[in-house]
Amino acid sequence: MARNVLWVLTLGAVLGWVQPMWAADPYAPQPMEPNPIEQTVEAGRIGEMALFPAQPQPGYPGANAAEGRQPNMYPQRLPYPGSVEHWLVWNPHYIMPIPPYNYRTLLKNFPAQQMEGVTDTMRGQWAEPIEFAQRAGEAVYTGGKRDPVPVVRLKPGGEQLHFTLDPLPTGMYAVRLIAAIESEHLEGWKEYPNDVIITMAINDGPEGEVRHYALRQRGTDNFYSLGEFFFHVEDARSWEVTLGLQEDSNVDLLVHNVDVHDILAETAKQAGKKRSIHVSTDTLEANWARDEAKQARENHEARVNATSPASDLVKLREQHPEVSSEDARKQWRSNRDEQLWQSVLPGVFIDGPLKRLGVIRHAVALGVVGRLGDINDVRSLRKRISSGGLADDHG
Repeated sequence: MARNVLWVLTLGAVLGWVQPMWAADPYAPQPMEPNPIEQTVEAGRIGEMALFPAQPQPGYPGANAAEGRQPNMYPQRLPYPGSVEHWLVWNPHYIMPIPPYNYRTLLKNFPAQQMEGVTDTMRGQWAEPIEFAQRAGEAVYTGGKRDPVPVVRLKPGGEQLHFTLDPLPTGMYAVRLIAAIESEHLEGWKEYPNDVIITMAINDGPEGEVRHYALRQRGTDNFYSLGEFFFHVEDARSWEVTLGLQEDSNVDLLVHNVDVHDILAETAKQAGKKRSIHVSTDTLEANWARDEAKQARENHEARVNATSPASDLVKLREQHPEVSSEDARKQWRSNRDEQLWQSVLPGVFIDGPLKRLGVIRHAVALGVVGRLGDINDVRSLRKRISSGGLADDHG
């Protein structure tokens, strides 16, 4: 009897009568499962992150009080065992910075020399120079070097690194390269930084299509995280990933390891608030059905439609009927990019000069912080910042 049932199921699968278990659609959406509470309570804690190995004081590479290099800021931590990554926060204050990518978020760690596609000519070693990070001012090289570690040399447009991942739970993930560039390529980097353009190809298309991404990075001769690529998982497909250097890069990259992290590993992955606390559900539903609420929704929808890309494109075509639809879309995108770019203050002035010159008060008075409409006001403010005009107002 059992043999007959098995024969029928097999024949049915071949003829399409029965959908076999092993032929399930790998691109069917999968629900996101919440993380256990005991996992999320560890977020923001040091836990098992050891101090960065350094002498004479662990956690402070290059520090030596006897030679005038006093330890400062918070100590560096290794995000997970075997890591060589430096992780620093500029000018930390009262809260100890914790590496966001750590042993709790680590999903996979691939030593570069053991990855698929690596040849003997790509293998090598790199002893990073010991660098002392000051609280303010430039980093100081002590003249010493750390022990050499194995690396893979990626050349612009050359051989690449490959790895695969089994199906992952629904969520968001990051692929990172822990890498450095050789010291000789840092000369003149302040004026003309060398292009390090890292590429990733991954089958993250809706139906498994391979898509390509590129990030321009600014490397140094110590090991830091470079090329942080993010991808979204919402089905049960397997993943194929390829990493390399775009041919436009003008320096080699020394890769120690590639790691993959679950960005949401330290989050609940579910809503914290699921119902109204102060107002009953019946009251909310009654308020929602009132004429005033309906009118407010209609007004909001009208405002949204009036400023939508579709309406903007219609206006552009009316103003320039000779322009094709494709050129109109390009012009709209260009206008939008310009609007976004000009809508905020220069980043370099956010701290220090911005506070001292009272620019925040000007920004609030002009109504430009967080808004996209007052472009002329923002441009005027940017010009005044660049010319030093605000210094006259605030001494």
